[in-house]
Amino acid sequence: MIDTHLFNAQEWSRYARHIQLPQVGASGQATLKQSRVLIVGAGGLGAPVSLYLAAAGIGQLTIIDHDTVELSNLQRQITFNENDLGLNKAQQAKEHLHTLNSDINIEAIGQRLETSNAVALIAKHDLVVDCTDNFTTRYLINDCCHHLSIPWCFASIHQFSGQLAMFTPESACFRCLFPSAPEQPQNCNDAGVLGVLPGLLGTLQATQVIKYLLSIGNKPDNQLLIVDALALDFKSIKLKQSQHCAVCHEQRLDKNYKPSLKNIDAEISKSVTTEANSHEAEISPQDWLQLKDSKPHVLLDVRSHDERRFFHIGGEHLPVEQFINRKEMDENDTHLLDLIKSKLPHDRLIVCYCQSGSRSLKVQQVLTDLGLNAVSLAGGLNAYCSLISAEKK
Repeated sequence: MIDTHLFNAQEWSRYARHIQLPQVGASGQATLKQSRVLIVGAGGLGAPVSLYLAAAGIGQLTIIDHDTVELSNLQRQITFNENDLGLNKAQQAKEHLHTLNSDINIEAIGQRLETSNAVALIAKHDLVVDCTDNFTTRYLINDCCHHLSIPWCFASIHQFSGQLAMFTPESACFRCLFPSAPEQPQNCNDAGVLGVLPGLLGTLQATQVIKYLLSIGNKPDNQLLIVDALALDFKSIKLKQSQHCAVCHEQRLDKNYKPSLKNIDAEISKSVTTEANSHEAEISPQDWLQLKDSKPHVLLDVRSHDERRFFHIGGEHLPVEQFINRKEMDENDTHLLDLIKSKLPHDRLIVCYCQSGSRSLKVQQVLTDLGLNAVSLAGGLNAYCSLISAEKK
């Protein structure tokens, strides 16, 4: 029996179009109000997911994200505006969502999802939505959700394409689909992304979440949806549990099996170590601006000719493609070595830059191996332009 006091007059009016649907009705809307959903990541995917779930009346939304809003985010992260620059994404998302729906509870957590907090946080929710851009966090979500028998919805985006899947306690899991992470996975910062693509995939995620909570429509598990935005093509691939998946296989053998998070800890530790090493090879835009007029150095743009033609901040120009293949960087490649030596002297600091800082970090490593004193501009032109824009306000 529905609690006659579950909705106030404003809510009854707000959700009228849902309640009019026979598949939803008042009881379905009550289910949404009593549901608790965790959104991991408040960026490109998290924006449409959180907006539509808030609008749909999910009673408890929890958003976790440690990151801050940057100018380059606004091309696709539609929850935010220019007034949010430099502020925590989760907290700002909460504030904006409350202006959309003041009748729901929203919790903002300005932290990373880690092994230390994941199990306790996920256990408080009925469903998890993965809106991240890295495999380590996805494996953590997968293993915790499998352990707790909690469903989760995955999506990923890359340039003009995306993937979507719902993983339930009875279905194949993320490790069945991806037994191990790619060696060099690219994110939006590295590869770029069409601004509307995360909106498309995020809206599909929100659709699957609402359908699952209401138990309506087709069964969403054991399916991988592949989206090609350029061709506007949608393909569905059947998934099945892998006999070699440690999580699913052990779960089948022992119903009391609890997956260890030690592998995740090791992956995170490796990631943190790599991140720490990267920071040693980088210089922040703020520090570079201070260095700019006080210490002789060479600025090196490692982007493509096309990028350079439309915008640059000066310096020498050597596209990253000339550095990536280290096999070509030997004593026999005298032309390339002479080119580097002529443009990049040994007696001065070399500050490399690209759009996001990832390509310039690779070049920095090559130059360091060649005995040159080089650093990479952290965050690249994205961070530099955000800093300049903030200073002009």
